[in-house]
Amino acid sequence: MFGCHFLNTFGMTENCSNVTTMHTAFDPEESWTTIGKPSYFWNARVVEIAEAEAKADAQVPPSGRGQLIVKGPQNISQYYLSEKKPMLDDGWLFARDVVDVNESGWMQIVDRVDQTVLSGGENIYLKRWRCFSRNIH
Repeated sequence: MFGCHFLNTFGMTENCSNVTTMHTAFDPEESWTTIGKPSYFWNARVVEIAEAEAKADAQVPPSGRGQLIVKGPQNISQYYLSEKKPMLDDGWLFARDVVDVNESGWMQIVDRVDQTVLSGGENIYLKRWRCFSRNIH
C-alpha cells in the first residue's frame, strides 16, 4: 500500500492489552481488514447476542455473527469503587462488540451491542466510522 506494513490490534481498557492482532507482513491478505485472531495468552469466542443474560458457552458456528468475549490474564475483576462486575464468574469478559468470524477464525467488527463506543469522553458512532473507513484505500 504505502511500502510499509500495518499491525492492527484490538484491546480494551478492561484488559490493558491487545487481545487480537493482525500483521500485514505475516498474515494473509484476506485478513487485512480484520481485527485478527487472539494474541498469546488470550482466548476469544464469538457468542450469541442475548437480550437477557448472555452465556459464554453459547458460541456461534464458523461464518457466524455474535458478540466477542475474551479471557486472559489481564482481565479486570471489578471496576474501581464499584460493585459491578465486568465479567462472568468463569473469567470471560464481554466486549459488547458484534463481530463476524470466518471459517479461518479471522474476526471483523461489524457493530456494537449498544451502537455507540465511548472513547475518552467522546461518542463514536459506528455508522460514521464505517463511512469514513470505506473511503480509505
